[in-house]
Amino acid sequence: MRYHIQSQSREIYTIFSQTNPYFSSCPYALSQLLSNESKGKISSVSSKGKTYNIKPEQLTRRWRTSLECARRTIDKTEQRALRDWTRVQGDRRFRPTQMQLRYPRLKSEVFCDIKFGPCKSFEGNTCLAVYATKFQWARAYPLSKERDAHHSLSHFFRDFGLPEILIFDSALSLTQGEYKRTASKAQVPIKEIEPFHPNQNLAEDTFREGSRLYNRFMTARNIRTALWDRVFMYCLETRSHMALGHPLQNGECGATIIQGHTADISHIADFSMYDWCWTLSPKQSNQHRKQLTRWLGPSFNIGGELCYALLTAKAQVIIRSSVSPLNKEGINSEDIRAMKNEFTQEFSRRLESKQSNTELIETPDKMNYNKYSIVTDDSGPSFIMYEDDEKDDFTASDYTEEEDQIESDKYISFKVRLMEDDMEQVGIIKGRKRGPDGKFIGKYNANPILDTSVYEIEFQDGRVESYFANQIVECILNESEVESNISHHIKDFVDHRKDAKALTKMKLF
Repeated sequence: MRYHIQSQSREIYTIFSQTNPYFSSCPYALSQLLSNESKGKISSVSSKGKTYNIKPEQLTRRWRTSLECARRTIDKTEQRALRDWTRVQGDRRFRPTQMQLRYPRLKSEVFCDIKFGPCKSFEGNTCLAVYATKFQWARAYPLSKERDAHHSLSHFFRDFGLPEILIFDSALSLTQGEYKRTASKAQVPIKEIEPFHPNQNLAEDTFREGSRLYNRFMTARNIRTALWDRVFMYCLETRSHMALGHPLQNGECGATIIQGHTADISHIADFSMYDWCWTLSPKQSNQHRKQLTRWLGPSFNIGGELCYALLTAKAQVIIRSSVSPLNKEGINSEDIRAMKNEFTQEFSRRLESKQSNTELIETPDKMNYNKYSIVTDDSGPSFIMYEDDEKDDFTASDYTEEEDQIESDKYISFKVRLMEDDMEQVGIIKGRKRGPDGKFIGKYNANPILDTSVYEIEFQDGRVESYFANQIVECILNESEVESNISHHIKDFVDHRKDAKALTKMKLF
């Protein structure tokens, strides 16, 4: 919408304001015209965007209410989808959808990030679009290609609503193209964090803890890597429904805060990831009427709330709601054990035949990719035995810090205790500090005494302070005992396992 006026006559202005009611109601345009006319000429006046709003007087007449009530109503409500009637013609049709009114508004900011998987999954996914908040809530949407990230944004709006602001890094798939246009249609402002400053992403700990839970499930249940997308989605869903005691949760869980009502855990409480279960299929399907399957979590966008994703022996992922667990007698029976062995052998054979379709993701910078991607290992945890090395290996490295940042960031995510004003403060090391030129401050050295690098530490109250590497090493050594054992206090046990050597009650008594 644009109006241009060039005149020195008050009569022309009067005629223009009478023939254009919207322009006559614009105080800014009127003041500009009157002030310029007093100087002997009228300059060009331009108006852009949807500046029109319903006035209290108009609302009073249309709603048959008092003027005071209309004013209070306008102060407490929004007008996001008003139409520009000044340009409406008789043959113009209106758009059938208004996204900004269809979905609810969330009272929180949401962070977005793209997480790449170690390989292409069974379902052809290469990455996940993860949406998270600072109060430990997250939801992941699978993507076959990174450029399809705008589809995940539409699904997020449909499932939960429109956030106050959408924050992400400078990835091109999030800052340009359809993703940006989708956010603009919903009138959701977007914001980019500063490069090389992950501490500005307040949901980074949500991403980190979700990845740790993912690694525990992959190792404990011996899950194949090709199922990484389903496992990671399930881990984020379960953490979102945990009352973790986080300061920002106020005793609630993340799902309750984001939804605005008490969350329900029925869809994730009956089974655990990769559990054995019975699945019933309709006669119209090409599956057996009743078959043994593996549970892969909720189906999310397919079916109802109690619809699950299941893995068959033929290496297929099916969606069913008629799922039941194995009873105690069935678990211990020889027939069920034989069926499990047959399932595993058939699944391994099918997986090997599909191995050619499970393409590993190639990236130009594998070291940097491995730092931020999901790392999995089908084998169990391994430990390298400590060996004494009498050789002094404190020599300069052949690589530079910019070429191999991971090797130079050995203190990242360390939790240290520092004394400030005679009080102990706990902080987490977020990363190396950079100067105005974008380069690291100080120089890394394998010998802590010669290391002049500077790190940024974020404390529990949100402050971010800078400390030298030798100060950090000194704090770590102060927490260590004579035999270099670091003492910590255990808060919770999140998982455990035992082998045949573990003592039972029968052996103790």
